[in-house]
Amino acid sequence: MSLLPEHHVHMPTSDTWKMHRKLMADTMSQSFLSDAAGPQMHKNALALIKLWREKARLARGHPFTAIDDVKAAAMDIIWGATFGSQMNVSDAQTTLLSGLEHIEQPVDTESEIVFPRAPEPESFSAIITLCDSCEIPIKSLLPRFEHRWSLKLIPRFRKAAAHKDQLIKEGLQRAWQKFSVAADDDDAVKCALDLVVQREAQLAKKEGRAPQWDTPDIRDELFGFLVAGHDTSSTSLLWAFKRLSDNQHVQDKLRDTLRSAYPRAVAAGELPTAKEISTTRIPYLDAVIEEIHRITGAVAIIMRVATVDTEILGHRVPKGTDVFMLSQGPGFVMPSIPIDENVRSTTSRESKDKNGAWDEATIHEFDPERWLEEDSEGNVVFNSRAGPTMPFGAGPRGCFGKLPRS
Repeated sequence: MSLLPEHHVHMPTSDTWKMHRKLMADTMSQSFLSDAAGPQMHKNALALIKLWREKARLARGHPFTAIDDVKAAAMDIIWGATFGSQMNVSDAQTTLLSGLEHIEQPVDTESEIVFPRAPEPESFSAIITLCDSCEIPIKSLLPRFEHRWSLKLIPRFRKAAAHKDQLIKEGLQRAWQKFSVAADDDDAVKCALDLVVQREAQLAKKEGRAPQWDTPDIRDELFGFLVAGHDTSSTSLLWAFKRLSDNQHVQDKLRDTLRSAYPRAVAAGELPTAKEISTTRIPYLDAVIEEIHRITGAVAIIMRVATVDTEILGHRVPKGTDVFMLSQGPGFVMPSIPIDENVRSTTSRESKDKNGAWDEATIHEFDPERWLEEDSEGNVVFNSRAGPTMPFGAGPRGCFGKLPRS
């Protein structure tokens, strides 16, 4: 809360909360994802591949950690999607390593090789420092108090916050220079910051009022978009690498499936373009992604607060109670807990069969095939409702980055 006081994530569900959600809602539109975010993802994914080729060349068979590289690539992606500029953390590391002919090797071939690191951009360090500050309230007996005063008094946090504020302020100013004279120029929208300012310019013009394009609400929503996008993306990618490494047969099938789906790129000896990726439906790829989220979600617990006195499965829950739901618990990755149907509410009974149920004998296994079925014409299709999963919450307060389930 101290880091993002005007962000919607900790607000009660109200008109103010709805207004804040609307500020960023268009960042999940198909056009924005395809035209603005997609190219950033593609460009920085290629930069990560290039970096790992350099590391593999120098490592000569030794293992090396991928965690920091994935986190940096995720920041490159979400930074570009937020600000429309390039941080190029991965490229800087590649440039450093490409100038080396060799690096000192550990004697043991199983030992990790450690590479020199290029200096990090100040913007990258500032954002990571502020993200790391979230550990303070988690470990504190006075979480809000200690976090708030740490951000104000500890020099490295204070400096990082000032740098972050200046970055967002300058970005908003640049965006306003574009859209103050051409509010309807959709071709000028290159990032989330542009989109928010354009919508405010259009709304102010429609309502006949002065635009408010640099407010605490907008600044915190933009920074929240950056922080949440980086954290969930990097966590999900790291779990994806872990699961695919542990399940080589899935990795082999996914690779063969992708080669079949992009014949032009394969024939040309190229990687598919961002447009080819965004416009090609690949059921097995969808299944792999959904299975990664199901079995190793980015968020293990979803929390809600009871807004009225209520009852859940026969148990009284007073207003104001924190209710914790395990998205990695029974029914999701382990056998379900038997429930007496008589204690279910009417709406619970009516909705409980909207999704399928997992085979409890294999529910703990990583198996993308569980998401696939044949349609009436014998084609293999992805079924998003094959069974329960809740990696990013549900209902009106679910993650706004989650696409609707078909």
